[in-house]
Amino acid sequence: PDQRRGGGGGLGPGRQGIGLLQFGSGARGHSHGDGGVANIEQSLAKLQGQIINPGQIFSFNDIVGPRTEENEFQQVPVVLKDKVEPDIEAGVRQVATTLYKPILLLGVKIIEREISDYYTPALDYCKQGLEATVATSGADFKFQNTLDFPVLLEGIAEQGSLTIKALGIRELPYKIDIR
Repeated sequence: PDQRRGGGGGLGPGRQGIGLLQFGSGARGHSHGDGGVANIEQSLAKLQGQIINPGQIFSFNDIVGPRTEENEFQQVPVVLKDKVEPDIEAGVRQVATTLYKPILLLGVKIIEREISDYYTPALDYCKQGLEATVATSGADFKFQNTLDFPVLLEGIAEQGSLTIKALGIRELPYKIDIR
């Protein structure tokens, strides 16, 4: 059966039910212009459809891979410590941070997460302390699926909005009888 959709046939009299757990997180206002949007789309494409099985450890950096121009990520001018500097991670951190909230709500084990040293109120897509900073050369966002069912990641970026969902399908602890 297709794990991503719960698989198998429909519900009949006296059959176990399947429950869908869905936690999502959204952010408006892509940061850093076209380059930041391209980096969001590039990293989101790597996350799309990822299935994290029970016991499996998910690493954002392992899935998204190195942020390099060869991997189609773009340098974007950003303000860091009152200076404008090129940053190839711009937009990617927004994806990691947007992923953090639904993962947190699922209640799985967070193994590694760092908050930003450069938080500014301009980061309107999250509150201070709820970031998940990532960097090819260091900080990662890692969690372990401690649930007894797989988790599917889905996301979309469109019209200045980024949404990421963590979906889980599990058998319900009761029977459903539809007549």
